[in-house]
Amino acid sequence: MTKNEVDEISLKAFTHIFIEAQKSNRRFCFILGAGASREANILTGVEMAKIWVDEIEEKYDKDEIESLMKKLKIESIEPNSKNYFGIYDLRFYPDYQYGHAYFERELEKGSPSIGHHTLAKILAGETHNLVITTNFDSLLEDALFIYTNKHPLVVGHESLTEFINLNIKRPIVAKVHRSLYFRPFNREKETDGLAEGWKETLKNAFMVYTPIVVGYSGGDRSLMKFLQDKNTKMNGLYWCYWNKEEPSEEILSLVKSKNGCLVPIEGFDEMMFTLSSELSFKNPEDEMRKVTQERIEKYNSRYEEFEKKIRQKTKNVSTANNQIDDTIRVIDKVNLLLLEESERVCAEQKTAKNYMSKGKINYRIGRYVEAIEDYTEAIKLKPDYAEAYNNRGYTYGSMEKYDKAIEDYTEAIRLKPDYANAYNNRGCAYDSMEKYDKAIEDYTEAIRL
Repeated sequence: MTKNEVDEISLKAFTHIFIEAQKSNRRFCFILGAGASREANILTGVEMAKIWVDEIEEKYDKDEIESLMKKLKIESIEPNSKNYFGIYDLRFYPDYQYGHAYFERELEKGSPSIGHHTLAKILAGETHNLVITTNFDSLLEDALFIYTNKHPLVVGHESLTEFINLNIKRPIVAKVHRSLYFRPFNREKETDGLAEGWKETLKNAFMVYTPIVVGYSGGDRSLMKFLQDKNTKMNGLYWCYWNKEEPSEEILSLVKSKNGCLVPIEGFDEMMFTLSSELSFKNPEDEMRKVTQERIEKYNSRYEEFEKKIRQKTKNVSTANNQIDDTIRVIDKVNLLLLEESERVCAEQKTAKNYMSKGKINYRIGRYVEAIEDYTEAIKLKPDYAEAYNNRGYTYGSMEKYDKAIEDYTEAIRLKPDYANAYNNRGCAYDSMEKYDKAIEDYTEAIRL
């Protein structure tokens, strides 16, 4: 089928049809693909596919690529809309968590474009309030909040389709491949068909709304397959395509079968700005400045209120702190007196217990080197002194000498196998060294004991 066999109108003519629909209460919904996010600084599927093919060729030898393509049932890695899902399968094989992480990074780069402003205003107008999209991004939800202060009903999982009520006036964003944080569908086997919940919901939607397709190339076999189904009835169809690329034969056949119409556009932003002009939408600059200023004033008011309270509390705390400082000074004096007494006792009676006590006091006042000397002396006098090994290990840990700390805790455990505190302390040392598996083993044994 050629383009000449399908009805086509200009963007100008389409805009007039849209304005006329406003007067006759005819309702439109929007079907958005990756092309609608391109001008918001998010790569299209084909652009991503081109990057992935380069990475695949860098990652694998030619023979390995052919072997994996055969294994994954991928016919071609020519970067286009049709091959996008197979290329994704190959690029992130065998761990697709990296694919999800890739999308998180890429989608964070985007911010609503001028086209999203217009679409948000249209959705907030309550008549044309439904968007169906294969995209994972939150550009539209962000635009609705920024430009209209409206919160849409976002349906990002097939199990939530029952909550879509076509009679409500709130904006509805239906994500047929799921939202970013609901393990979105992006593999070939995941996009081979539309979930049953979506089929029923969209069939009902197309009885109410006439779909306008923007930025969608039909590369998946889920939404596209559903649109092609002869049982999917529509009140017309407007398929907006980028005028620098010819629509595929598949798209031409679909538009023809649904008595639809092609609309050539230069891009999502250009199309939406044309609609914006006809709908007399104003530049949101003044409104955004006003809303932002109100938020700043509200924040500053609360900030000053809390700052005043904190200053008052600080005065009270200052008095309390003086009292605490006095108490600490008394404790320091007591510790020094205890240390003097402990040194005298150790000089008279060189026992492991006395050196252990002296080590504890030195540790308390931050004299770690002296504490280690005391614990070492206690161990010399009593080689099976598990508690001395544990305390010396703890002191090494405070000095960030974790290897030595672990040696002492291990010896303490050898001498006293049911020593829960030593297991806990060794777990802490492993934790500090980021040896998390070993830390968990020790914590678990400490809990068991």
